Parts: sequence; C-alpha cells; structure tokens
Amino acid sequence: MIDSNKNINDQDIISFDIKGFCLLPCKTSETQIKLLNTLQNIDNHKLKPNSQLSSRYKNTLDLSPSPSKYDDVLLDFVKENKFLEVARILTGKDLVCCHTQLRIAGPNSKYLSWHRDNHAYKNRKVVGNFPSVYKLIFYPCLDHSEKQLAISSGSHRKFFTNKFLDFAQIPINKKEYISSNNSYALLFNTQAFHNVVKTTKSAMRLIYSFVPKNHIHRYGENPPVHLSSDLPLNYDELPKPTWNKR
Repeated sequence: MIDSNKNINDQDIISFDIKGFCLLPCKTSETQIKLLNTLQNIDNHKLKPNSQLSSRYKNTLDLSPSPSKYDDVLLDFVKENKFLEVARILTGKDLVCCHTQLRIAGPNSKYLSWHRDNHAYKNRKVVGNFPSVYKLIFYPCLDHSEKQLAISSGSHRKFFTNKFLDFAQIPINKKEYISSNNSYALLFNTQAFHNVVKTTKSAMRLIYSFVPKNHIHRYGENPPVHLSSDLPLNYDELPKPTWNKR
C-alpha cells in the first residue's frame, strides 16, 4: 500500500491541500499489538477502574476518562507513527494535540449525517472552531472491515455562505470512503464535508484533534496539550501518506 521509506515531497503537500485528507501508515509493532488489545478490551466493556462508557449521541458510547488519560499506549501510538510530525509537514502549521476521544457506534448507527465541523453561513451563528481542526482518526479492525466514513473530497476549499448552495455540492463532489483497517489512520481537514456510514456491527474510532499551537486558546478554556513537537518542519524520515481508495 505505502512505501514508508519514501519521504514526503511537495506533491504530497499539494495533494493534501487540494483533497483535504490522506491515509497515514501504522507500524506493525509491540505498541500496535498493545493498542489493539486495549481497544478490544474496551470494546468488550472490560474497562480499567474508574472508567466508563457513556452515551453522547444516540446509539453511541464514549470513553471516560479521555484516551489520553486512560492508557499511555493511546498516545504512544501517535508518537511511534509520527502522525503529529507528518500533519505539521502537510499543513505547514505548528500543530499540537489538544483533544482525544474514543467512540463506539452501535450497529446501523448513523449518529452524524453529512456535515462540516465548522461553518459560518449567512444570517446564522458561527458553528465550530476556526481555524479548522485537523483530525486523526484510527478505525481499528477488531472484527471485520467495513466502511466507516465518507469524505467529500476537496469540499473544504469550496465553501458557500448560503447553506442550501453549500449542501448542494455534496452529490456532485467526488466521495472517498474510509474503512476500518489496522494498517492506516485517516488525517483530514474537518471543514470538509463528511458523513458517518452505517455499519452492520458496532464500530470503534479513536480520534485525535490537532490545532495550531498559537490558536489553542480558541479551542476551550485552558485546553490541555497532550502532544506537541519541537522538531523542525522537514521531511526527513517521515512516513509517506497515500490517497488510495480504501
């Protein structure tokens, strides 16, 4: 699928900017094995003490405390695969991770239809965070692979202040589908239209929110910084993204 030995180049940066998403490879390692075992236990409701799964949306369960506080492996996974460093290269922004989530969606659950995470339609209140959040989502394959998310490719660059016109582009735009898979994670600009896909069985997603460091005050009162990087913005020894349909 991906040659991780190849460095990120200018074309990769251009493609991410145009499409608004890419897939990043996950290493097969002891960290990943521990991660998958941890996620399997959570999926089976075998939780650590003082932890719980509670509903935020209909037919969904969110982990509490957040993944960043639940087990170190949930952050070690991001560190080992250098996801934050790759995101900094692709966006050209000094990003930090300020929010983590683990959500399980029940069978046939469609808790969110087509939407942008942030928008500013005419004569309506501003919704979501600006500048846009970049999300890294890992859809583990704990049982069998299914499509999890649909993305309207390039829609983050085509925003209409008229809500009707904005949504009218969805049937026209090219759609890409992301499936549960242990070999890659999704990185995308959350201003792009995206849609949760119904699955036949319960499905888990592990979500990390990356925001510009100098704008972190916009994302809540004293938001925590779970991950940051002081590495220079260069391409050396970073895994190469891909846009292959999955």
